[in-house]
Amino acid sequence: MTWPEARVGTEDLGAPARGLLERALEFLPRSAVAIVDRDFRVLAIFGEALALRGYEPASMVGRTVPELFPDEPVDLLEPTLEKAFEGVDSSLEICAADGVSWYQFEIRPVFEDGEVVAARGFATEITDRKRAEGQVAEEREFFEDVLDSISHLVSVKDGNRRVLHVNRFFEEYTGISRSDAIGASIDGFFTPEIARRFERDDSEVFEKGEAVRVERQLPTADGSLNTLLTERSPLRRIDGSVYG
Repeated sequence: MTWPEARVGTEDLGAPARGLLERALEFLPRSAVAIVDRDFRVLAIFGEALALRGYEPASMVGRTVPELFPDEPVDLLEPTLEKAFEGVDSSLEICAADGVSWYQFEIRPVFEDGEVVAARGFATEITDRKRAEGQVAEEREFFEDVLDSISHLVSVKDGNRRVLHVNRFFEEYTGISRSDAIGASIDGFFTPEIARRFERDDSEVFEKGEAVRVERQLPTADGSLNTLLTERSPLRRIDGSVYG
């Protein structure tokens, strides 16, 4: 099989359409598309991401993926390419050999007369996204460390009153672990009477969009009841709507 014989959808590409498609693929921002055979040999390859890494697409056709990228972690790609030849779509993220650049790969089978004849890989550089994700993770870790240093019970819930986060003091005081709490309804950890009171307090926060301060009884890890001054405050989105 060669590139002109590849199918997109159920119809063969005509020559004019192929030319337009190839030109469009060459200018995909920070992306690349490749079609490889069962030996992982490149049949066609396009995309701006290649030029940014110093590769010349015309010289890459006919060579295998491991041969073209000897220093890159392409061994991670091979199981995904093999899945494509089994007719399975898949995706993965790979950090390049430079330890900085990240790429997301979407691998799909190419069918011809009902048979898988090649694999199509679509790669997009996601370095900025991974950097942002790392920054968010660091900020979240900082946020959690701050909350864990506070000797007050802190819980964060969404609009359905599912737990998004509890701090360490909450765990120690109630005996409810963070791993059990996150994603669960807060009501399931307390008696129906206590849960109903908490639900009313939470509903008032959502209805008024204001903080609610009230004394409430809360069981400790050993089962005893203590009276606490509780304060519930709304969490808002950028548009001002309350989400938790």
